Amino acid sequence: MAGTGLLAYILVSKFDDYLPLYRLNETFARKGADIPDSTMVDRCVHAMQVLQPLIERIETAIMTRDLRHADDTRSGCRIPRCQARAGQGCEEGQDLNFVRDQRP
Repeated sequence: MAGTGLLAYILVSKFDDYLPLYRLNETFARKGADIPDSTMVDRCVHAMQVLQPLIERIETAIMTRDLRHADDTRSGCRIPRCQARAGQGCEEGQDLNFVRDQRP
């Protein structure tokens, strides 16, 4: 069973640093820890199930305000496998963020 510190590290690496789990596994393997990708996936799924009520409360708090700000940013990112596949080396990603205005 993964400790909370390890689980937090995996979640931040995956969802905030955009590091694929197989690359995390390679990092752990270099340090002598063998954590299968499937185990990390299971832990991420479980963590998201546990966090779902919090996620829903945050969404409700944002979406029930009279004034919201949204940012739908598209950006290109270099991915080596795209160069071989499409010859372009760039794939478009999207980031959608919402915040609420807390001013009276």
